[in-house]
Amino acid sequence: MITNSLAIILLLENLYAYQYGLNTLLFFGISAITIILIYFAEKRKGISTRTIFIELLIFTWPFSWTNIFGTEISEFQITWFYIVGLLYLLNSMLTKELDIHNLKLKKKNKVLDISFAILFIYIIIPLIMANDFSNAIPDFIMIIFFLVLVFCAYMSKNKLPKEEFEKLIKSFIFINLISSLVIIFQYLMYTTTGNVFFKMNIAGSFAVEKMQVGSELLFEDASSATIMLGCGVLFSLLMAKENKINYIFSIIIAIGLAMTSRRTGVTALCIILPLYFLFNDNKFIKKVLSIGILCCFMMVILYFINLSRPMENSSQLFEDNGRMPDYLAAIDVIMENPFGIGYGDKYLASLPPPPLPHNTILRWLCFGGIILAIPMTLVILCSIWNAKKQKNTIIFWSLLYTFLASNFIPDILNARFITVLCILAFLYDKEDKNVQKNIDNCSDL
Repeated sequence: MITNSLAIILLLENLYAYQYGLNTLLFFGISAITIILIYFAEKRKGISTRTIFIELLIFTWPFSWTNIFGTEISEFQITWFYIVGLLYLLNSMLTKELDIHNLKLKKKNKVLDISFAILFIYIIIPLIMANDFSNAIPDFIMIIFFLVLVFCAYMSKNKLPKEEFEKLIKSFIFINLISSLVIIFQYLMYTTTGNVFFKMNIAGSFAVEKMQVGSELLFEDASSATIMLGCGVLFSLLMAKENKINYIFSIIIAIGLAMTSRRTGVTALCIILPLYFLFNDNKFIKKVLSIGILCCFMMVILYFINLSRPMENSSQLFEDNGRMPDYLAAIDVIMENPFGIGYGDKYLASLPPPPLPHNTILRWLCFGGIILAIPMTLVILCSIWNAKKQKNTIIFWSLLYTFLASNFIPDILNARFITVLCILAFLYDKEDKNVQKNIDNCSDL
């Protein structure tokens, strides 16, 4: 309870600083003290340092586009999310958690080993190739951050204890719930009073004479970030058998997702949820009931997204929104530069016509060519495969959903949270019977 309260304080501080401004040093001090208090509050409960840092990654996600001084990330690239990630890395090294010395002796995933090796050698090349070094730095930081933390989890000698894994799942649901409540608050305040709180996207919509009202919390790239909310819906639904209140949480988070007016998370959810219910309920009657409940759930989501993004018909939810020319332009760049043109959107956008595809893999191909894109994709696919192999139901379906959604946004790494999912994919151990009993029950709703 104390930890969750402190997490809310962290988010409220960031929201206040964005809306009204706050002295940068005061902001830094309050944030640092709150994070330290969370650390010691969890430590007193006997939670391991590694798990606390993963939890802090979850708690700092909603404002990971705000730097440690409370200003835009474009002004200064270092955020609390990155600092917590660095602490996770240092803890893994200092506690000798990494199984580096026994790499050749362990039965590891050879595809993943080779992918990591190629990436750690090659990742600097697109930065050197970049036309605009300062614009390339954010992309480099995102990729190296993701790779290093996921590699630490992959090479970890010890898996997460049952209680700590479950705690992280609950923290993930909690932060999505709180974020969704703020998003709903933004929408209600604007539609009832006309006041804009925090980041909002108010523009024209599909429907004639109606406006799109997208509530975006503190997200920099709302299309990418809102996929986290979709994962929150999945987490809640899959944990509902353990605690029925998660059904309510899933509805609230789904409404928050719809109120962002971003289609990617909703569309991917409309694809993944039917697949989940189809393949995880073996009994015919249960399958029929589950699909019936799912249809009602989807109607709720579609109703609320139509409020924030009015549409003349439901087919507009799946329209490409004129993105096909961007895909074709990106493919032309890739064909002419099979090893990429370097990191940075500005230079990419300067090419005629501007190839800014809403597709993660195409963007990686543009930046670093096949040497970057193929291993990066394999790292994510191997994370999904490991979650499946370990019967880690929640992480498997969430990663599958995230990978699907990544094909309709500029870069899934810009959503930040995928790092946490991949970490949990490698730190889960099916041999722990207690974890398996509690988590795998989620497959039977």
